[in-house]
Amino acid sequence: MNMTENDTTQSRETERNEREHTSRFRLALAPGKILIIGTMGSGKTTLAGRLARDTGFLSESIDACRIRYGDGTTAGEELAWDQFLKACRSQESVILEFSGCGPHVEEVRDNLRSSGMRVSILWLAIPLESCIARSLQREQDVPYPYLWVPVEDAVPAFDYALSIAWEKVWCRVPGFQVMKFAFPGTAPASEISAVTRNVFMALHNGNACSGIGREGGRKRSRRTRKHASAGQRKRVGQRDGS
Repeated sequence: MNMTENDTTQSRETERNEREHTSRFRLALAPGKILIIGTMGSGKTTLAGRLARDTGFLSESIDACRIRYGDGTTAGEELAWDQFLKACRSQESVILEFSGCGPHVEEVRDNLRSSGMRVSILWLAIPLESCIARSLQREQDVPYPYLWVPVEDAVPAFDYALSIAWEKVWCRVPGFQVMKFAFPGTAPASEISAVTRNVFMALHNGNACSGIGREGGRKRSRRTRKHASAGQRKRVGQRDGS
């Protein structure tokens, strides 16, 4: 067998293993809502896409709602939030994504609770310097009606607001699974999605996970965290709840 045939065989084997893992994951995961939160540039959208693919759940984000329903006016912003909150309270299994802080955070929490479904909150924590670098490289074309601020200021502001919302809002809801996943900025998307997927499988199978627990504050049973480690000036909008 030459190198080309060997590479093809290995590729097919990898694809087959991935399909088997995805199938087992879907069977193990109960219906529910998975909300991914984090500052801009943390990789929420990438992780949401991968989890939606792996779970077969629908996916929705506040920025996607802004693109579909917003027009850069306050009325458009309100309509976008109405649509996002509708997805939060629906009785469909959905991967949801927004910053996890801002003026709508309690509305999101309340709508998730009103769905009556199992709710998991996943905080994707990446070093701020990596989030800033990623955000500076990204084109911002999301309709938003308010003032623009430098991304170097927006990212730390989001992170600070999220740390408060984490303790005061997300960790205080009985029945919510809250998890903080901290990764280095160099961690590939494949590693991040694999870690989160494995934790979800362990939780839904009722297995204990070493190194998992809520970060900071009082401990709660079944609350989880996973810390994984890897063996110019552009103006962007500091969007509320992006």
